[in-house]
Amino acid sequence: QPFQELQAGSARLCKTCNPMTQALYGCSDLTTGECFDCDWCGPGEFRNCSTPLTQDQRWECEACPHEGLPREEKTYKSGIERDRSGCKLCNLCGGVDQDGLFYEQHPCTVKDDAICQRCPPCAKGTIRVGCALSTKGYCVVISSEVSSII
Repeated sequence: QPFQELQAGSARLCKTCNPMTQALYGCSDLTTGECFDCDWCGPGEFRNCSTPLTQDQRWECEACPHEGLPREEKTYKSGIERDRSGCKLCNLCGGVDQDGLFYEQHPCTVKDDAICQRCPPCAKGTIRVGCALSTKGYCVVISSEVSSII
């Protein structure tokens, strides 16, 4: 059956919204609804455009996951993007195990990634200890035969 008979009020004509940047709200038997834009958010924020819209709920910019999280779970977003995929994991200077090769010259914030700096070398006969997180550590003498600690 190529055609089906429709009763009055049994079909809805809704606006066609761009599924990548808009959502339809309020389509019913009485109205075609409205297309709401999912606007861009500034640095450090994203907009969850997949959240269903309601009469009282519009999309708001939310902060990228950062505050109160463990160091390896913090994210930042320096650009202007729309969705949560713009929130990137912060760089872990020195890695998860803090290998003593790099420290944070500038810590990661919700708007900027960490800036890593190589731990400075020490004079002959000394080694660097404590180079991790946001501290470049200091040089100490352990023994003239020791050139590094692994």
